[in-house]
Amino acid sequence: MVLDSLDQSNGLASPLPFNYIQIVLAPPDERELLQNREWLELVLTHEFTHIAHLDKARDAPLAFRRVFGRFLFLFPNLFEPGWLTEGIAVYSESDPDKGYGRLGQSFFEGQMRAEAARGLRSLREVNAEGRGFPLNRDYLYGSYFFAFLAERYGPKAVIGYIEGYSDNLIPSGSTATP
Repeated sequence: MVLDSLDQSNGLASPLPFNYIQIVLAPPDERELLQNREWLELVLTHEFTHIAHLDKARDAPLAFRRVFGRFLFLFPNLFEPGWLTEGIAVYSESDPDKGYGRLGQSFFEGQMRAEAARGLRSLREVNAEGRGFPLNRDYLYGSYFFAFLAERYGPKAVIGYIEGYSDNLIPSGSTATP
């Protein structure tokens, strides 16, 4: 779905009740979304990553989904903390070598440097779903988490993490290992 009735740049994606993406066509005019890549390409990549990630299921959840259909609790990745969901989408939209996406932008990097200088937040704070500053904390911490995984363990570790979580019937019982 494409909207042009709002005066903000944004998008959303959901796998329920079916895979669904909504894009607001107002391009950004400030902050970390301003860059040298076409904004529409960036937002489509970001939201499509949400669909691919949130719809992912394997083993027991996938088997039960084949029997019971698109039942909420058979989408394991929906129950991950927001910083992981947004982090994988920002990681996917980004190519820092080309300056694409937020991970390639000095504004975004400056925010993380400020966080590191202040002292990184505890996992409890990061899991608090955006309460407090910076307001884009889920995007910031999540994307740098996946960048760390890729740098430390290789790009396959990012895929391995998603694969490992996608078979959970009980939320937060991750079996993923880098």
